[in-house]
Amino acid sequence: ISENKLSPNKLTVFGNLPYNISTEILTKWIINLNSDLWFDKLILLFQKEVANRIISDYNTSNYGRLSIISRWKFNIKKAFDINPNCFFPKPKIKSTLLIFTHKNKKIAYVDVGTGDPIIFFHGNPSSSYLYRNIIKNLNSGYRCIAADMIGMGDSDKLDNPGHMTYTFDTHFEYLSELIKSLNLNEKITLVGQDWGGPLSIKWARENSDKVRGICYFETVIAPIKSEEMQEPLKSLFMMLRSEKGDKKVLEENFFVEKMLGTDPITPLSEETMAVYRKPFLNPGEDRRPTLDWPRQIPIDKEPKHVHEEVKKNLSFMMETEIPKLLIIAEPGRLMPKPLIEFCRKFKNQSEATVKGNHFVQEDSPDEISENIDNWLKSI
Repeated sequence: ISENKLSPNKLTVFGNLPYNISTEILTKWIINLNSDLWFDKLILLFQKEVANRIISDYNTSNYGRLSIISRWKFNIKKAFDINPNCFFPKPKIKSTLLIFTHKNKKIAYVDVGTGDPIIFFHGNPSSSYLYRNIIKNLNSGYRCIAADMIGMGDSDKLDNPGHMTYTFDTHFEYLSELIKSLNLNEKITLVGQDWGGPLSIKWARENSDKVRGICYFETVIAPIKSEEMQEPLKSLFMMLRSEKGDKKVLEENFFVEKMLGTDPITPLSEETMAVYRKPFLNPGEDRRPTLDWPRQIPIDKEPKHVHEEVKKNLSFMMETEIPKLLIIAEPGRLMPKPLIEFCRKFKNQSEATVKGNHFVQEDSPDEISENIDNWLKSI
């Protein structure tokens, strides 16, 4: 039977799923879910141990595949635990009631131009706006797509945010769903800076047959050891991972005002800064994405999950024959010379150098555009 034919209205589904196949039923519901949603919410009973895996937080012992796939399309809230004494006959296990509501958050994105597609991935604390001048230069020959990550730019904020709400996995899920929805038939060129690098490379290694090329710069390309970090970045990122980081970022808007606002060699105009400030005008949780990001930088193998993702990305970049373009920022901030020398070992890679610190799209949009165009014409 088709669930959509059960009622003209969206249903609230209450279910005591058979514990021995509950995860199988849930997984099939999630995978087969489409835009024609037949329910308003799911209220489901699980064995407590399974429920704990479903709702477990990022970087905790219970966090794993079930947590990731459950949160792929749902927001999940624990209602309460149920004691075995509430049932007859009494089971040997405790139960937990969970409430699932469909993720309905909007991802804002730019999609202009015609030709082979290029997808631009931004990082912290910017948005697709960072690529505005590059897109203006390239959209006469390419279809240029740039999304605002969830909670950033003009995209929606997540409900009930808190520590590690905006995880690497969460951002990747939303971006992957957007790319899937675009139904791109041509091979895609991926351009990533800052956290846009790890996100775009992960997408490339999971969809390598759909990728034309990978351009990366000023990004996290490999796991980091604290003893190899340079000052003042080392002290800065260690501070942001401490309690002091909450005040610095959530109250003082540190990433927008200082990390972005003072980075470009050519000072940003007030008009430009107003665009970057817009998503984070309200102190507190509206700024949470800009705090969660630095706390996910894989330093000394923590957080473990992000460390593993970046490690897999690095192995992929070393092995794949997909054409690559490394853009080196001069003087740059995030990629020291030893790391750049290491990246030069990647196969099938071209290289260019442009003026800038970290947000080089602001200082050298024309040079970046020209190098991307020339590289794509050569591969």
